[in-house]
Amino acid sequence: RILAIPPITFNLKKSNQSMGNNNSIVYQDLFDEYNRLQKERNKPYIVLEDILKFSRPREYPVDPTHLGTLFVMDQTKDGKFWVEEIVDFAALYAEKQQSLAAAVDFLKEFQGYCTIQMWNVVSRPNGDQLFVTWFCNLFAQGMTIEVPERPDVTYITKGTLKTLHEILNIDKTYGLEFLSFYDLVVRVSEEQNLQCPIDVSEAEDAVPLEVVRMFAKDFIHGFINYMHELGFEDDIDVS
Repeated sequence: RILAIPPITFNLKKSNQSMGNNNSIVYQDLFDEYNRLQKERNKPYIVLEDILKFSRPREYPVDPTHLGTLFVMDQTKDGKFWVEEIVDFAALYAEKQQSLAAAVDFLKEFQGYCTIQMWNVVSRPNGDQLFVTWFCNLFAQGMTIEVPERPDVTYITKGTLKTLHEILNIDKTYGLEFLSFYDLVVRVSEEQNLQCPIDVSEAEDAVPLEVVRMFAKDFIHGFINYMHELGFEDDIDVS
């Protein structure tokens, strides 16, 4: 049965105070867009797929494929983007617009801020495990395929894997174009005996989420080592 999820209502007074009253119209546009996507999703939240098609006002040129930005936005780390999280993120963005007003490239500075926020979490004990769980949650919400022939395995589509490829910037970081990356994931799937049955047409080109977990683990360990090599200390003050 399809659930009828009513549009979310929210008290904008507190957020308008944080963002400045002049931004109230911009904020309302963000809120309306969230409600539109939430209604289409028919859930009390939106997911990564919705974030990627979020129509943003010109005043908020956020890159939705930036990993650190997504990490900061998803406060609960459950792969679901709740309205309160969007409210807090919009207020944070407006605050940084003011504090970094002199920056030559604000978006780059803001992304750097989000990356350090992510670093402060993943560099803690068990922070790598938190990242891996969150990353899998990010791609498990509304983007998976269930294959009856393999009930023990959760799959994602080739298109979803392409989104992952873009978010992790694998082309530049590892020198792997998407098709090469896809072939690598398929080979690992076969080695782990997790490949999707070839006769399941509705899951054609699907790959197992477990391989995404393995890759996320390698990725975050590489990121932590790289940051340490650059001399970054744990728990950097970015206030």
